[in-house]
Order: sequence, then C-alpha cells, then structure tokens
Amino acid sequence: MHPGKPRPSLKINHEKEVIHIHSTEERDSELTTFYEHFMAEDIGYFAIGQEYATGLYKLLELIHESPQRYGPFIKGQIVGPVTLAGSVKEPTGKSAPYNSEIMDTIVKGLAIKALT
Repeated sequence: MHPGKPRPSLKINHEKEVIHIHSTEERDSELTTFYEHFMAEDIGYFAIGQEYATGLYKLLELIHESPQRYGPFIKGQIVGPVTLAGSVKEPTGKSAPYNSEIMDTIVKGLAIKALT
C-alpha cells in the first residue's frame, strides 16, 4: 500500500508492517482536514510520496532524462478499497468494511490518489 498522506483514524505500525484503525482525540479534526482537501480536489495533498514509491519516481526520472528511450508514459496502479479495507482492523479485530466512516475515507482517498 502507498499511503502518502495519512488517512483519518488510520495509523501505520512500521515495525509490524500493518495499518490499524486508531481512535484519537483529533479524529474530528482529521476528518475535517481530509474532506476539505478532498472537496477542494487537492490532488497534491493525496499524492504518493517518494518515500513510499521510490520505483515510481525513478521511472519518472528516467522518462524525463530520455523520453525517446523510455517513452512518454508509464502505467501505475494502487491497491483497491476492498483489499485495503480488508487488511485494516480496529483494536477489537473488526475489519474496516464494517466501519462506514472509515470505508468512506478509504474509497475517496484511493480514488483521488489514483488521479495523481
């Protein structure tokens, strides 16, 4: 998964290489920030960062350096919402698809991320 900007209530545990739902006191603020950027179609906010997709950025660099050799386009893909949501769990063990608020942010976040 290429998370880029954090999604509301989703936290990455880099040691265990998992993403889990984590309720915080800032949940409302995180949701507001997420939806403000989404509604403003702020694609840059949702862009996949180089730290999460070094290969993608290397391909872009190669294309820029030699478009005749590598062509003007690349194909990329991201994880789908069902795959991502199925792997994200609440502390109780309940998966994200059972949390409509989290599912909405996963679907919208991935959709706008695909445009970057």
